[in-house]
Amino acid sequence: MNNMLQAALWYQKNGFSVIPAKKDKKPFIKWQSYQETPANEVQIREWWAKWPNANVAIVTGKKSNLTVIDADSEAGRDAVSEFLPDSALIPTEKTPKGWHYYFKHIPGSGNGVRFLDDCDVRSEGGYVIAPPSHNGSKKGYTWLEGLKISDIDLAPMPEMLAMVLEQASFNAVSNSSINSLNTSSIRPNRIATKATDSNNSNIGSNSPAEIIPCSRRDDLFFHLANYLVRGGMPNDNIRFFLQLFLNHCTEQSEQDPFTERDIEAKIESALNRENQRGNATTQAIKDYVSATNGNFSATNLYFEQQLQHPKEKAKARAVLSRLAADGVIERVGSKDGWYRKIDTALNVMDIFKVNSDYLDIKYPLDLHELFRTMPKNIIVVAGTQNVGKTAFLLNLASLNMNRGINVRYITSEMGEQELSNRCKMFEPEIPFSFWKGVQFCDHNFGFSDKVDPDGLNIIDYLEIAKDFSEIADRMKEIYQKLEKGVAVIGIQKKYGAEFGRGAEFSLEKPRLYVTLEANPPEGNIAKIVKCKNWARDDRNPNHLECVFNVIKGAQIRQAISWAKPSKHLKGK
Repeated sequence: MNNMLQAALWYQKNGFSVIPAKKDKKPFIKWQSYQETPANEVQIREWWAKWPNANVAIVTGKKSNLTVIDADSEAGRDAVSEFLPDSALIPTEKTPKGWHYYFKHIPGSGNGVRFLDDCDVRSEGGYVIAPPSHNGSKKGYTWLEGLKISDIDLAPMPEMLAMVLEQASFNAVSNSSINSLNTSSIRPNRIATKATDSNNSNIGSNSPAEIIPCSRRDDLFFHLANYLVRGGMPNDNIRFFLQLFLNHCTEQSEQDPFTERDIEAKIESALNRENQRGNATTQAIKDYVSATNGNFSATNLYFEQQLQHPKEKAKARAVLSRLAADGVIERVGSKDGWYRKIDTALNVMDIFKVNSDYLDIKYPLDLHELFRTMPKNIIVVAGTQNVGKTAFLLNLASLNMNRGINVRYITSEMGEQELSNRCKMFEPEIPFSFWKGVQFCDHNFGFSDKVDPDGLNIIDYLEIAKDFSEIADRMKEIYQKLEKGVAVIGIQKKYGAEFGRGAEFSLEKPRLYVTLEANPPEGNIAKIVKCKNWARDDRNPNHLECVFNVIKGAQIRQAISWAKPSKHLKGK
């Protein structure tokens, strides 16, 4: 069954009103009637038969017995957590931007924005996108582990959080323009509350019981202690103010006394929470620095970590100062707030444990008699157009396939039909079925992600469209992905040029660099521009040349063996 349909049916069977939504969070249907009469199973199946990729949305409010707080950022999550005791189990959904907290419906509550920092509310007249939905960027909505709505019953909103929501005074509304996450047009309707009644005549006459109801005492003291601790107030002062507020509770508190021990417990809980928050911020900053390459600014860090409160930014600056003092980062430039990560990690090499044997790779034109291939080697074949560069690389593949090494041939210019025809040109010397020993792939970018770290990788060819100096970066990326394997890279060369595209930049990483150029009527010329791993100590292969021909557009045949240019090509 479609995962979205399966989820929609589960929500429906468990009392939630469900509607189908698009990736931009807008409903596929006119949904207002489903605030009063939820869709049945038949209707839901019809919707997802028509829109099989539709997201699942839950209508909030009375019919679903649901009020949802939408926290759009870390700051929003922190604001909500101030009101949630550590023991609270609230069904919680991770959204692409933040979190959804699911509570039992609060009668009379509607939709509103920013009643807390970066927090909106969805109740009567609204809806929320529910798991396992995902947005247009394929970022998903998921239940937090241990806080799935299938495992935890909805609970009432904590009293203090409900009071804050009540003071924000959002009317229950039913408006098709209001949805769960598109809130730019929403403006809350303010209504009069007891504390702001229009005649204001009874504000000063409220009794202590009306100010601090005993039923809300625990929530109030929990919330108050958290704010006083976060504000940096000394513990003795916190005790004083908690006792002051305690004195304004109703007489029922005498039957359920709130002792000094209870006050100390609230302070300790608030201190622990603040320490955990501070530790989490410190670790998040350390992780950010660890993952950073090059220079970064404190402003970038604030943005990435969503640090908005001045106290959070001050904490971040203190952490950065400690990291600078510890030699993890250093200040750079003349502007304040710019840093660079100091990378002292060494990739220590153990030359005594490696296998001294070279790789048994066979090359066209008997290049293996001149060059020894080592693990992680980059080999470049730079050729002019129609000189036989692809033929050279296909011959390389044919010489090594079915020899115990994985041969991966990545082409950027041939489709399956053309490649198949080229391989058939090797018959009868090489039966077509033998090419099953080569893994052919079609890619024209991101080659470093496609190489086999331990195999023979043949790239035909590495394209650079604009800045040819980038070719050195692409080769470096490929080199970093290699372990025991090698990469033979074909690149284009301009006729008469000494090097291929990228000029000297293409010469930096390869251990063997061969150019191919047409020289009619004698034949094509292969030249060893660079060779670092000599097969024989007594023979320097650098600058040797040979003449070769391409047979039937596929097979490479040596016409004149490797020698200094003057021995076989006049005028060269």
